[in-house]
Amino acid sequence: MEKSVYIYCILLLLCSIQVKGNAIQLQVLVMNEACGPDVSNVITAASTAIRDVNGRLGPAYSLQLIVKNLSELVSRKEKVNSLLRGLNQMSKGVAVLAPGCTEETDLIATIGPLFNASVITYGFSILGSNAWYPHYFSMLPSENRLGQGFAGLIRHFGWKRIVIISQEDGQFPLIATSIIKALGNVEISTVYITTNTDLSKLNFILQDFRIFVINANASTTRTLLCRAQQGNFLYPSYVWIVHAWNTSEITATGADCSSYEMAEIFEGAIGISHYPSVTQTAFNNLPSITEDTVPLYDAIQVIESALNWTSKQLQNNTNSTKQITFFDTFNAGIERTNIRGMTGNISFDDGSLKVDKINVVQYRKGLIVQDVGYIALNNELTYIAPKNITLWPNGTPQDGTPVVIEKYPLLPLMVILYIFATAGIAFTVACLVFSFVFRHKKLIQLTSPTLNYIIGLGAITFYISVYFFFYPEIPKSTLIVFCSVRSWLSTLAFTLTFVTVNLKMWRIYYIFHNPELSQQRRKSMNDWILVAIIAVCVVVDLVVETVVASISSARYTVVTQEAMEYPKTIDEHGITVQFIATTCTSSSEPYWLSILFGYKVLVQVTGVILAFKIRTVQIKDLNDTKETSAIIYITSLLLAIVIIVTLTLGDYQDIDGSAYGFGICTSTTLVIAFTFVPKMIGLYRDPNGDKIFDGVRNGENKNEVSIEAAPVIAALEKRVSELQLQLEGLERSATV
Repeated sequence: MEKSVYIYCILLLLCSIQVKGNAIQLQVLVMNEACGPDVSNVITAASTAIRDVNGRLGPAYSLQLIVKNLSELVSRKEKVNSLLRGLNQMSKGVAVLAPGCTEETDLIATIGPLFNASVITYGFSILGSNAWYPHYFSMLPSENRLGQGFAGLIRHFGWKRIVIISQEDGQFPLIATSIIKALGNVEISTVYITTNTDLSKLNFILQDFRIFVINANASTTRTLLCRAQQGNFLYPSYVWIVHAWNTSEITATGADCSSYEMAEIFEGAIGISHYPSVTQTAFNNLPSITEDTVPLYDAIQVIESALNWTSKQLQNNTNSTKQITFFDTFNAGIERTNIRGMTGNISFDDGSLKVDKINVVQYRKGLIVQDVGYIALNNELTYIAPKNITLWPNGTPQDGTPVVIEKYPLLPLMVILYIFATAGIAFTVACLVFSFVFRHKKLIQLTSPTLNYIIGLGAITFYISVYFFFYPEIPKSTLIVFCSVRSWLSTLAFTLTFVTVNLKMWRIYYIFHNPELSQQRRKSMNDWILVAIIAVCVVVDLVVETVVASISSARYTVVTQEAMEYPKTIDEHGITVQFIATTCTSSSEPYWLSILFGYKVLVQVTGVILAFKIRTVQIKDLNDTKETSAIIYITSLLLAIVIIVTLTLGDYQDIDGSAYGFGICTSTTLVIAFTFVPKMIGLYRDPNGDKIFDGVRNGENKNEVSIEAAPVIAALEKRVSELQLQLEGLERSATV
């Protein structure tokens, strides 16, 4: 390989405009090195452009090509001195065309106005916009538009995590900033490299990122990709997005990678092209022009357009008192350019070529596939691809973001619980119908049918709450409603069911352990008094729930958490697959759960005590000790299980939901069964209630308190006292 390939270089095309009478002689100076297009291609494109322009300019203008080779000059000082000598030799009205890829570009753009020179770059320039260089123009899109091209591609494929490896000099930081600004919420890890960065030690393993943007020159890009190939960061697991340098530049065999290895790392890579589209017709008309020298050809046409405009302005100014300079007019003519070139319409915006799209290329089998679409520079930065083009036949590569799969309660488990709850509702309704139909029977009347209706209502409410705890896929807004509804239903159901059971037992206990109560006092403790007490408890529940709902910290919010039942896995591309579950919670939930469970435990303990106290009631159909004790003991056990599961396995969606659902359904079914089934059996055996008090009449259970014996004994004792008083009165009368 020629030594000049490794030399840091510059290619300059200097146009000297000398006014001699009525003729303008345009001198073109080519100063070549390796960072721009091949020098022979540059000379061919410049010669062709000058020939074509000379044919259109007529006798008033002539163009002359001058070539000066700087490839043998190694030091920058020698190059700058040669450049300054060349500029100094130029006469009035000099226009400089440069590839823009060397440090000398900044010098040319800075001192150009001192030599009356407008600078036009026809390659990828290290400079930004012309805000600092008012006489500088670029035949390629600005760094902002190039950044939007990268961003549009990333947006199109929905990538949310990328790495930008960017040089820290020239236009590259501006392009990186443009990419970041255009992508908004995309997670971006930016790595800046300088001339002192040891690229061989650069770590590509960055938090499982898979999409890499290399924002660097051809040489640095080639070195980075060689390093990536050695680390096996290949397609389809990884995607590389680069500036679309020439295939020969970017895929050339380097010191560390063979041509095969470079082709391997480039397979599937995407290039953002600096060069506008050139139609095949344009190439057919100018077969000597290569893609990378098209901007040079168009740059000379821009000079032609500016000269034509300048000539008109100078002619129109001959009779004006205001004098205009040739250089300022010529520079203004470039700014006003609006012509049709090989790349389409040519005009400038802030010194850069004004374009409405950025072309996209792809590297396949070591070659560039040109026509794979473009990024339209609209608000959406839309990627437009030809109908027959598919960038990745096997699907869009993933960006390394863990694949998140939302899990919902197991459908079979949900169906079983729904069936259980529905069957429970049907069973409860059947029991309530039975109680209503036989409400006039003596046995049913003795068991307080009104209170049994309330217990049944509480049971149905319990069953309904299960539907709101195990649910299919629903919107998040609906989920918050579900969480609130099930909290209200659970609280009300517990009050309606277990508080009512306790009140029934309390009334029996109070009557049978206070035999001195009058008949009127006993009648005053009817069902409606107890219903009023239950209503007060329900109102208290509603007030508490309302207060809780009004406290911001206690309100339910939707949270997404890891589904503990399903551990993380790794797919065939090495991407983490994570399972999540959506639920609702509140920051003060632990405190409210403690109060709620404490309240339920207190009610359960009260039930156990009352069941123990009424065990001596002699009337069998009123003595629900065994049934109530069974209810309290079993439901207490289930409540303890639910508490333990909620506090320890609450993050396991299926386990937590199953514990609650089956616990509620089981305890509620037991309450209804023990409340109604014994009465059904008793009514079947004794339809008219003739045997209800048989145990008392036959003197069974002598040591137990009877509902009939207690009032009789009390009445007899009272009568004995009255007779004793009468006897004492008679004795006193006889004595007198």
